Amino acid sequence: MDFLNWYASPEGLNYQHIGLKGFNYTVGSDGKYTLINDNALMDNVTVPDEFGGGGFNDGNNAINQWMVDAISTNPATGEPYNKDYWSTYKAATMTQMKKDWAAKFGAAEPVDYMKKNNILLISPNVSVSLPSDPADISIIRKQCSDLFSDYSWRMIYAKDDAEFDSLWSEMCTQMDGMGFQELSKFDKDKYQIELDAKLAVNKK
Repeated sequence: MDFLNWYASPEGLNYQHIGLKGFNYTVGSDGKYTLINDNALMDNVTVPDEFGGGGFNDGNNAINQWMVDAISTNPATGEPYNKDYWSTYKAATMTQMKKDWAAKFGAAEPVDYMKKNNILLISPNVSVSLPSDPADISIIRKQCSDLFSDYSWRMIYAKDDAEFDSLWSEMCTQMDGMGFQELSKFDKDKYQIELDAKLAVNKK
């Protein structure tokens, strides 16, 4: 219990969601964190002896259950534990495209835009039994998936809009011939079961 209590504390959450101070992040004079060694886990970057040595991934916390989610606010910084939401990370990854998007939509982030326009809804977690693919649907899904993958790559490298539109038309025709509309109806009907359960919860 002592360990779990520590694991749920800001100190424990720093280790869980961020890593080692001085290796995974630095702390500025304003108390904000700045990310360093972002590739530590992927590249198993060597850890300095002061932290125990070896590769970062070798000693990384392997517990895959979070007592507190990374989006929760770190009291030490006033920002989420998730580095994607740090002010320093946002500044470092700011692109002209992001600036143009923010100027056009009048919001810094998509979630801010949805909140501002009252189009962000909570989707309740419901437990429902959904039907599995019958044999014919399974075959259609596999065939359409393979075809979509093939044509997607070809459309990415299309030399112009005309070739792209031609490939798109070919793909749609072939997928419909394989039974895509039947697959689409099956998936919509399947999702409706979950949607109805969510709507029922929201009405309570």
